[in-house]
Amino acid sequence: MRTAYLILCILLAVSNLVAREPRIYTAEVVRIIDGDTIRVFLNLGFDGLYKLVDLRVSDIDTPEIFRPLNDKEKARGIQARTFTQNLCPVNSIIRVDYIGLDKYGGRIDALVYPSGSNISLGVSLKKAGFQK
Repeated sequence: MRTAYLILCILLAVSNLVAREPRIYTAEVVRIIDGDTIRVFLNLGFDGLYKLVDLRVSDIDTPEIFRPLNDKEKARGIQARTFTQNLCPVNSIIRVDYIGLDKYGGRIDALVYPSGSNISLGVSLKKAGFQK
């Protein structure tokens, strides 16, 4: 699985180099996992080549839902997920910029922009007070 993500990142990096500017991708939201992780079909731009990936919103770390330190953190994590669901509903198309592997290697790290917005999801989450 990690090898597939590495290959995906190499393809994305090569396409960025060829373009000589940051590549902007689109993705269809499949599921909101938590406040800062979204499962999407990422459009790689090669004649409709899509890849199911988990995106980690790179400019925020929201409270945990699945391994919280306490009940308060879990409750805030659920609120952050609901906030993200409202901005990026399932089946919506989002914009994805500056892609790379996240620090754990299992997800793709990216700036995520809800449909029709020039404000990143991470900035919106921070303004709403969901920074961990």
